Amino acid sequence: KEDMSRRCIWPAGSWTPNSDGSLCAKLSGLRPDTHYSLEGFCAVNSMGNGIPAREVNFWTMPVHPVVESIRVRQGQVHVTLSETGGGQVKEFEAYVSLDEMDKKPFQSTFPEAILQRPPLEGPGSDALTVLPLPFDKIPVASSSEVIHSIKIRAKNPGGWSEWSQEMDTVSIARQQGADKAQARLLEAMERRRTTELAAVLHDVRDIEFSDKSFVEKAAELLKTLEAVKAEVDKAMDGRDPEKLREALERAHEVLLPDLEKAEELLLSLQDVCHRLDTARGIDALRDALRAGHEARIPMAILQRAVERLGTREAAQQGLEAAIEAARVPVLSAALETAKDMHLPSEGQARDLLAAISHSEQLLKAALESKLIVELADALDSAAKSGLREDDLIARASELHMLQLDRREAAQLRLEEAQEGRFPDELKEALRIAAASQVSQEEIEEGSRLLKHLELMLAKVEAAVGEEERGKTLEAAHASKVPQPLLQAAETQLSCLKDLHMALAAGDVPATCRSLKLAMMAGNKELELAQPREVFETWSVLARELEIAVSLGYTDRLRAALADCEPSGICEAQLEPARDTLDAIERRDAAELELHQALETYTAESIQQGLRVACDADVADWASLARARDLLDHMLMLRLRLSKALESMDLERLYAALEAARGENGLPDKDLANFERTLEELQEAEFGRLERHAKQARELRDFRAIDGLLTRAAWAAEFGVQIDRLGLGNLHELARELEAQNQQTIEGEIQRHRMERDWPRVLDSYDGDGGKDDERDSAGALQGKGNLSEKDLVTLPVTVVTGEVQLDFHPRGITKTCLTLPREIVEVNIRVLVKDEPTDAGADPLEEARSRCEQLLSTLQGLLCPEDDLRTMEAMEVQDDGAYRYVAIPVALYLRAERSSRDIIEAFFLPKLDDADVATKEMDTADLEIESIPGSPRSPRIPDIPPAIGGSQALQRLDDIESSCLFNVQGRILRRITAELFWTQPANFHETMDATCFAMSGDSLVEVINCRGLHGAQYGVDQQAYRVASKGVDSLFGAVQHVNIDKLNHALEGEPDDGKRICKHQLEVRLDLLPERVTDLFFLLAATNARDLSKFSNLGYRIVDTDIGADLARHKGDIAQLNYEAVVIMCSIYKLGDNRWRIGAMKTLCSGSPRDFKPAINKLSELGYPRNKGMAKQEHVVLEAIRRHLELPRPSVKLAQATLSPEGREGSISINFVIEVVEGERATSEISPGSKMKTTDLGCANVASIGMARGENLARRLSEPEFGQAVLDEIFRFTSEKVPAECLRVMEPIAKPFNNLGIEVRWEFSEVKRADRDHTYLDVTILTFDKRNLQEVIDYRGPHGVRIVHNCIVDYAGMWIGNVGTGDAADGAIEHAGVKLDELPRVGKCAFKVKLDQLPPSTTDLYILLSSPSGRELSKYSNISAQLVDADQPAHEVSMCLLKSKPASTGLMFCRISRAKCASCGSFSDHGSWKLGPLRIPHSITCHDLRDVINSIRHLQQEIFGKADVWPHKISAMSGEPTRLREERRLLPLTELRKKTQELQRQDSTGSISSLINWSPTRAPNLRSSGEDPENQYLD
Repeated sequence: KEDMSRRCIWPAGSWTPNSDGSLCAKLSGLRPDTHYSLEGFCAVNSMGNGIPAREVNFWTMPVHPVVESIRVRQGQVHVTLSETGGGQVKEFEAYVSLDEMDKKPFQSTFPEAILQRPPLEGPGSDALTVLPLPFDKIPVASSSEVIHSIKIRAKNPGGWSEWSQEMDTVSIARQQGADKAQARLLEAMERRRTTELAAVLHDVRDIEFSDKSFVEKAAELLKTLEAVKAEVDKAMDGRDPEKLREALERAHEVLLPDLEKAEELLLSLQDVCHRLDTARGIDALRDALRAGHEARIPMAILQRAVERLGTREAAQQGLEAAIEAARVPVLSAALETAKDMHLPSEGQARDLLAAISHSEQLLKAALESKLIVELADALDSAAKSGLREDDLIARASELHMLQLDRREAAQLRLEEAQEGRFPDELKEALRIAAASQVSQEEIEEGSRLLKHLELMLAKVEAAVGEEERGKTLEAAHASKVPQPLLQAAETQLSCLKDLHMALAAGDVPATCRSLKLAMMAGNKELELAQPREVFETWSVLARELEIAVSLGYTDRLRAALADCEPSGICEAQLEPARDTLDAIERRDAAELELHQALETYTAESIQQGLRVACDADVADWASLARARDLLDHMLMLRLRLSKALESMDLERLYAALEAARGENGLPDKDLANFERTLEELQEAEFGRLERHAKQARELRDFRAIDGLLTRAAWAAEFGVQIDRLGLGNLHELARELEAQNQQTIEGEIQRHRMERDWPRVLDSYDGDGGKDDERDSAGALQGKGNLSEKDLVTLPVTVVTGEVQLDFHPRGITKTCLTLPREIVEVNIRVLVKDEPTDAGADPLEEARSRCEQLLSTLQGLLCPEDDLRTMEAMEVQDDGAYRYVAIPVALYLRAERSSRDIIEAFFLPKLDDADVATKEMDTADLEIESIPGSPRSPRIPDIPPAIGGSQALQRLDDIESSCLFNVQGRILRRITAELFWTQPANFHETMDATCFAMSGDSLVEVINCRGLHGAQYGVDQQAYRVASKGVDSLFGAVQHVNIDKLNHALEGEPDDGKRICKHQLEVRLDLLPERVTDLFFLLAATNARDLSKFSNLGYRIVDTDIGADLARHKGDIAQLNYEAVVIMCSIYKLGDNRWRIGAMKTLCSGSPRDFKPAINKLSELGYPRNKGMAKQEHVVLEAIRRHLELPRPSVKLAQATLSPEGREGSISINFVIEVVEGERATSEISPGSKMKTTDLGCANVASIGMARGENLARRLSEPEFGQAVLDEIFRFTSEKVPAECLRVMEPIAKPFNNLGIEVRWEFSEVKRADRDHTYLDVTILTFDKRNLQEVIDYRGPHGVRIVHNCIVDYAGMWIGNVGTGDAADGAIEHAGVKLDELPRVGKCAFKVKLDQLPPSTTDLYILLSSPSGRELSKYSNISAQLVDADQPAHEVSMCLLKSKPASTGLMFCRISRAKCASCGSFSDHGSWKLGPLRIPHSITCHDLRDVINSIRHLQQEIFGKADVWPHKISAMSGEPTRLREERRLLPLTELRKKTQELQRQDSTGSISSLINWSPTRAPNLRSSGEDPENQYLD
């Protein structure tokens, strides 16, 4: 092969000549152990190549082997080879030599077969190849340390390889000296020396002995000896006599040699220990310890002796220290410790103890008597004896000095009291001086001064009035009476002056405080009588004014101000009430303006009036709600008109204008442009009708005329003046043309029959003869009759209908913080603290606190369960110097029925009796503003109840003390501020943007941030909200970005870590928000930064803007952002109760302030807008039904999903249907309580079985477990737990499926000006009794019988058109009309089929399509036939879709046929129905259906076979065929109709079956008797 060969060239000079004349050249680069062939070897000169030599074949030598190791095993020397030489080696040669010169080496060859190769796979596959050599032929060594050298070479056909590198080993010599080694080992075991035994074991480790037991014994002995020797050595090193003795005993047991040193050491250690135990005295014990240290005795043994020595030395030192301390207890204890120790200081210590004991007794006696003399003697004795009781001596010295200081202090105090001139202090100083032995002269002088001071003070106390009080105070000052003694009198004088000043200024609070302070200062009643009378008058007037302000009644407030003006109350205190009156008057004016705006029905006026009313704090919630709802209604009308105008569709524009002209509609000036456009569309439609009428007259086509008349009637509904068209005679023309068409068909049939013999006629009707095109049509249907089961759809026999209502539950809300109130009543509760305790001795402050708690409880009792009482601050005690109050500000959050005015009236209005209640109700009714006629009222706005006036409501308010309620204000919660904040480093210059998303139930309404409004950028249609000249705001300014703050300090309650607080504020006007707005989402988004880790501590705060109080606060949930740039912080949303709620969210998503589409998509994932999100719950509910009932997926279908059913805002109603099909788990699903038995499950009880199954399913759906299953399924899909109260399951109903609706839909192209009208499609239904045609139904209704021979129906006859002789389908099939929608160009034709009313013999219903204009069906698109439940049209049972576009004018679309009974095999009325697609093109028109009827007959014959129908026996007739033809000729149409009318006069149902089976003695309907009309013939 070329890839395994190479070209070799030897240039001149590269070879070597030999002596024999030959040449030698070198060929290198050859692989070892390889077979080579040298071909084409020749000489080359300038003339070219010479003659090549013959081919030479040769082998290269193998690689020299590589010896890895050598060992002796089982009488062989195993040489391990890591390289054998090659794969072609056949022989090996081994050479073994000794170091000894006199020994002959071993050399021998071995075949390759003796190699021991490892296995290719499995265990041992990685081992090396072994070459075994005979051990007995190896030269014997003289000793075990002699080295054997081994080398190997390999041979292949190319010759021998080189020798391997020599490998030296002593293992062979050692194996040869095994006997000597065994003797040495036994000798070492006898000597029991560890080093010798270990060396011998090491030498014999590679020798294989025949008996290995003594090697094991030697190893075990060595281990034991080494362990004992180590133990002895360790004991000698430790020098513990006891442990050394034990180690020597163990060594003697195992006969360990060389123990002399250890035994000598043991004797030495034992001697030293004996000296330590017997030493006496301090010096002897010290010598023994010295010897022990020299002998290196363990410290644990020496410790005991050291402790004894330490005890004696310590006793001597303690005695010396006690002598130095010179204290009795210490010296006594030291002597007791040194007892029997014969210490040198013991005598001196006993003498000192006696001296200091005497001094101690003297000190104790002096301390007890407290005499200065005794104290001095005792201190002198202690100094002489040297007593060291410092505490005792210090106490005595201190007492001595104290007595001296007291005497000196008493003298000094008496002097100071005389100088200070305070009577009480002087009296006390005299008493102390007497007790301290002060001189009598000093005491008498002080007593005289005391009497003079008491006289001056008595005069000051008796003074009355400003003048007298002033004089007495001047005299007291002249007598140098101390100022503090006159402070009370001066205070009383000052309070009296303040009171008179307050009265003069007309300051009611200052008068109240001054009067109280004067009373507290002790002013006399005579001084306070007249000011108290004035204050009582003022307090009544001020309280009435405050109540009037709280109630907000204009007349009452005006009257209260009028009463206060002449009373002397200052104007500054009346100014707030005047401002309130001005605000109330502006409120009344704004309310009147709002009502006037509502009467104008102008969106701009209503919006302006609404804003003015909200800014003026109008409290008429009902009027505000009506204004918002009417504004929203008018804007929606504008939007609808705009959409209709864009569509340029007559129907939509006419309907939009009718709605705009109706009640609560738009003004005429807003409709002018739309009305002009409507007139243009009506004229365009009129022109179209005119053109088509002309075409229809020219074509003389009754179907075109019928279509034109239908469209004209449709156009007339939308204001087109069709009277100008002159369509009056077109109907008669259509009927005339239809009759002509029928006569033409009848004539063709008559001629066709006259041309043939009677048998031939029957054959043609039976499908055995006829025209060629009929055979062609029949051939096109070959194989279509027996559709496979996978192509057939079985219709249900029973349906179970039910409804599940699900209230909206907000997703993504981690915590609902607060439900915002509708109105707020702010109250300051102040309970006066009494100055003195009650008779029960209770604390007045605690009584006031308890009373305040009772008031809070009473206020809470006024509220409804939905309302809330919130304390704005903690309860505190207020003290203005005159009064003490327990005060607490509270806010009543009203969410339910009552308004703030109702609560305030309950606070201050007196309880009414029955007569007053009736009068008040009449007054209230008279004062109510009349509602605007026809003003719309949103179902979302709850009815506002009338003000509280009944005695039943006021009975709850008896316990309220209005005197404790101050600054009562009621207001509607109109403004809230959403404050979004975060922290970032102070040196970080990037920031975040705050944005608000406003959403309605259906769509995004607006996007607001600091840069403005961005709703249009995200698809918000703002066409309807142009109510102002400056821009478009879908929220009418209800949400605005108001502020951005960056504060260089840390968050409240957190350390300053170098970060600053940043926040955005957005103001929300709840009173201006459109009614359609349901959700407000507040977001934070990074402006430009991508390093989002700089932002931390994200949070939000919802504030009541009017008072700045926190409504909700949330922070710290999201500590740090990673890669998400937008955070949805919180949501303000409302549910069906129309109450706003605040919910915390911590949802992250991508996006930026310039692109919020990812955030909108994230909200969409969470189910917002809520209507779209709730619509997604449909499949969840259906899946829950399917899982709960264990049904296949196609059995459970959605019938209809309705948002906000019956005015329930924020809810969805899901109507579902369960289809029960024949043959699916029939017996297992029958209810145990059903009356049906298992033996009754025959073919005649299919409907009963289906109903039993349906009732069982309905019962299971009525159980509580189904509701829980729906909730569990919602949690499985959304991971959100929906409360059980949000789900309502209506009672399901099971009913038989009898009413079938057939809806055929199509799409058509634009009709050009010169084209015929091709918007319609004709749909025809043919009913068959097996092979026989029963009835034809289309837009004209049933077409009656086929050919009738002498009043006898021939079921095998031929259709001749609409003859009006009855309905063979017994009225079970009804044409439900045709509807066209010009804007999307969609048409629909509907039929209603009552399956239970069809004749029992009906087996098939064929649905045919045809184009009335004669155009191909390819001009139409998306043609489909939908089978629906006629009782519930939203329930789609099945559908057949035409995907292709046939070129024919007609189509056999699909077939509905009876299913064959599984029990009896018949197509009787107890079987179910199936839908099968055909989609067969055909030339069908409403003018002639004969061809398609013949084709279907062939198809039916293929399914059911051929059956003879009367008249079928030609042999029973006599006479010539010509006579028979004449007698059996067709009756004229007029005569046929005359006979039909005669039959209808009889007692008949009018159906073909009743005409056939009628007789004077029988019931009209043969199905009641169970007989088959097909088998009843008339003679």
